[in-house]
Amino acid sequence: MNTTSDYGYHGMYIMHALFIATTFMTIIHLKNMLIAIMSQTFSDRNPVKDQIRIKNHLKFVISNWYLHYIAFSDSNDKEAKFYNRFRSNY
Repeated sequence: MNTTSDYGYHGMYIMHALFIATTFMTIIHLKNMLIAIMSQTFSDRNPVKDQIRIKNHLKFVISNWYLHYIAFSDSNDKEAKFYNRFRSNY
């Protein structure tokens, strides 16, 4: 029983070469798609980059707003004040 098909060992080398070639072309194609998607995103966001920066900064400020009294407190014991605030909630 012949396990290398009707083409013999020569056909096996051709199949390996085709596999390597198609794998290489697929990788190149996927990288090209990734570059196209990244450039489209950049061209969409570049004109409004200042608005996006301000929006992200405000999201950061709002998500960390509960810490504002630590930065603007006149007390020397800021850490105790921080922990006492959360102790009353439990």
